[in-house]
Amino acid sequence: MIVVLKLSEYFESLSSIGLDYSGALTRLGPRTSSQFAVGYPVIGINTNEGSSESHLTSKDNFLIPLCPSVTFAEGETLPAVTATVYAGLVKAAKLQPNDTILIHPGSGGVGLTAITYARHLGYWIIATAGNERLEESFHPKFTGGWNLRSSTLHYPLEHFIMFSSVSVSLGSQGQSNHCAANTFLDSLAFSRHYLGLPFATMNWGLWGQVGVAANKDVIGIKPMTTYLYTLSKPELGIKSIKRTLTLSISLGF
Repeated sequence: MIVVLKLSEYFESLSSIGLDYSGALTRLGPRTSSQFAVGYPVIGINTNEGSSESHLTSKDNFLIPLCPSVTFAEGETLPAVTATVYAGLVKAAKLQPNDTILIHPGSGGVGLTAITYARHLGYWIIATAGNERLEESFHPKFTGGWNLRSSTLHYPLEHFIMFSSVSVSLGSQGQSNHCAANTFLDSLAFSRHYLGLPFATMNWGLWGQVGVAANKDVIGIKPMTTYLYTLSKPELGIKSIKRTLTLSISLGF
């Protein structure tokens, strides 16, 4: 049996930044399950519109008790991937022990969680490593950035410009390799700054008219996606580069 996990229409409709959260219960409603009590550590999914606040109101079926050995920081990485795996393997596919499942890719949060869950339930697992995506995204930026840096150290450059991504700050679902590659470019820029060498790194957001993300909604950041579509037109991108280079010169970078 080959299982293909497809996001539901409900998941597509979510537009909250800060979908996963962890914390302690401060108040209980009259119909709350008896497994919960005030002070209990829990993890959950924010089903309200907008970003997560300091206090949230949730139905108890959207909460999971947090294991004592797991920290809040670790726990808040689990709800979305766990819910995705459970909905796909149990609810949608209705897999049974000794069924065979193909997990592609078997890397990343969802892939690793799916493997762990499938082993727990006694499935036969076929998993891919996801190296192809790593080769496509991480190595070109890592190797290219480092080679460019190494081959130009002895030249009196006026500018040294690298294209990074806003995913360094916001993350990008299912693209840890993309985030890691761009984090390296940002770190490379800082290292040039410490050496007194020229540098500029552009943390681009989504482009509204060109590129692989053109005219696409990104789950979880739809309000920001709309905002970035307005700003990220090619002509405005060129102006951003000019502004960055002017600022770099004025600050002596």
